[in-house]
Amino acid sequence: MNLLSLNDDVLLHIFTHLQGGDALRVCLTCKRIYCLAIGRVASVAQCWSPPQLRQLCDYFSSPDSYTAVLRAKYLENLTIHASTFEKDLYASDSQGVDIDDLELDGQSLVGTDFSQAHLVGELLLHAQNIQELSLDRFHALIEAHASIPGSFSSMHRLAHVRLSMVGDGTLDSLRYLANPKRLTLSYHTEYDDPLDEPKTLPPLVQVLARFDNLHTVKLWNFTPPHTESAALPYLPSVRYLRLSQSSVPALSMVELCPNLSTLVFSVDSDFGDVVASSGPRWRPLRRLMLATPEEAVCVVDRVKTVDLLQIAGALELVGFSAPEDGDAVSQFLELLRTASPISLYVSVRVGMGGFSSSFWKDIAAYAPRLRSMELKLYHFLSQSGEDGDWLTRLFVEALRGIHIHVLKILVPVTPQPIRMIYSWELDSEIDNLGALSEAKTREKERVYALAALPRPLVDAIPSLRYLSVADMAPNPALWDDSLVESHNAASNCTRKGVVYEWDELRHVDCIREQRWWKIVDDRDRRSLVEISEDEGRDAQHLIEEGGSAMTAHIEGEYISRCHLPRVD
Repeated sequence: MNLLSLNDDVLLHIFTHLQGGDALRVCLTCKRIYCLAIGRVASVAQCWSPPQLRQLCDYFSSPDSYTAVLRAKYLENLTIHASTFEKDLYASDSQGVDIDDLELDGQSLVGTDFSQAHLVGELLLHAQNIQELSLDRFHALIEAHASIPGSFSSMHRLAHVRLSMVGDGTLDSLRYLANPKRLTLSYHTEYDDPLDEPKTLPPLVQVLARFDNLHTVKLWNFTPPHTESAALPYLPSVRYLRLSQSSVPALSMVELCPNLSTLVFSVDSDFGDVVASSGPRWRPLRRLMLATPEEAVCVVDRVKTVDLLQIAGALELVGFSAPEDGDAVSQFLELLRTASPISLYVSVRVGMGGFSSSFWKDIAAYAPRLRSMELKLYHFLSQSGEDGDWLTRLFVEALRGIHIHVLKILVPVTPQPIRMIYSWELDSEIDNLGALSEAKTREKERVYALAALPRPLVDAIPSLRYLSVADMAPNPALWDDSLVESHNAASNCTRKGVVYEWDELRHVDCIREQRWWKIVDDRDRRSLVEISEDEGRDAQHLIEEGGSAMTAHIEGEYISRCHLPRVD
C-alpha cells in the first residue's frame, strides 16, 4: 500500500497538516497530489514589512498556473504585524540602511504609515476563506481604508479574529463579523497613537451579544471604570474569558457569562491598585488563573469553588514563619479556602525556613478536595550556605503525609551569572570566576537533588500515584565535563534533546528533561515505574476530570494498601 492508494478525502485530511515549504515539496511529487495539496502552500501568511505586503498582494491576487484558481482563495490564516506600517525606509528588510543612522524626526517605528492600507483591503476582499485573521494597528488601518471591515461580512469561515489597538468607537466594525468562535481584542495603550475613544463595558458587551457561537474572549489592556452590569445583556456562549493587564472593574464581565468555565486575570499595575472586586459571588469555575498571588484579593470575595486553581507569579516564602493579615501568603490561603480546588499550580520562592511544614499543612487543610498539585520551586541559599540536599532534607519533610494523587515538581536551572553575560560590568576577573564557580556548584547540587528526589517523595506521600520531576538536565551555559558526568550518573540516562515550550500562564519557557513515574504496589514496597510524558499527562487529566468516581477508586486502592478499614 502506498500514499496514492488512499482516496482523495483521506489525502486532503492528511494534507491539512502541511503548509509552506512542506506542502510545496509534496506538491512536486505528481499531478494528482499537486491538485490536492497546492492549496496548503499558501494557506498561512504573515506580513512584517511594506515590501512584504506588496509581494503578498502580487502573489495572492494572481491565479495558480495549473489550477487557474486565485491563490487568495487558499489563504486560511493571515497576520498583519504592526511593522507592516513602517515607512519603507525603516522596514526590516530594507537593504543597506542602518536604522541607528536615521533621523527619525519623532517618527516611531511601531507603524504609522498607512499609505498601503488599500493593499490590505484588496487582499482581504479576495481572501474569503480565511479562518484566522490578525490585524495590528486596527483603528488607524480602518481610518485609512474604511472598506476593510466590510470585507469581514463575506468571510463565512472566519472563526478566530485578533484585532490590536481598539477602543469603544472601533468596536462598531465588529458588526460585520458573521459569527466568530474566538475573539481577541487589544485595547489602545499610551504607547499607541492617542485615540479619542474610551474603554467601557457596555459597547463591548452589546457587540459580543450578537455572536451566539462565541466561546472564547481574550482582552488585553481593557481598563474600564466601574460599571453597573445589571442592565447589560448576557453572554451565555462564552466559556473562556481572559482579562490580561486589565482593571478590576473589568471583572464585571464574569457576571454576564453564566456558563463561564475558565477565567484568566491580571491587573494593569500602571492603571490602578490591586483591590477587591465588589458584587455577588460568581458561579463555580472549572479553571481560575491569576498572574500574581497579590491578585487573589481581587477575586476572593467573588469566587465559589474552582476545580483548577493556578497562580503563575512566585509566592515569596523567604524567611516565612506565619502569614499575616493582608500579605500575599494569607491572601493566597484565603483564596485556597474559598476555591477548594481539585488541582493547584503554585510557584514559590523559598529560603531558610521557607519549607515550614505549617504552610503546606495549611494548603492541605484549606483545600480538602486537592488531588493534583504542580509546584515550581525557586531556592535561595542562606548567607551561611546550605548543603545540596535541601530538597530531600527540607521539602520532602514539609510535604510528608499530604494527601494527593498527582505531584509535579519543577526546579528551574541555575541562571547564568549576570557578570558572565555583561562582561563589561565586571569589577575584576576574580569576581567573574568566583560567580561562575558558585553557579556551577549550585547547579551540580540541583541536578543531584532532583535525581534523588523521587524515592523520598513516594515514601513520604502514601496516597501518591503519579510523580513528575523537571528540569532534571543541567543548564548548558554552566556545563563542564564533571557536571555532565554528574547528571548522567545521577539520572542514569543520556541527555535528551532540548524542548522549548513557552507557557506564558505558568511562566515556563524551556524544560530540557522532564520525567514521569507511576507508583505501583510491589509486594511490601511501592515501586516507581517510569512512563512517557503523554501517559503522565493523560493520567493527571483523568484524575482532575474524573470526579468522585475516579477519586473513590484511587481512595479504595490507597485504603487497601494501608490495610485501613473502609468507611462508607
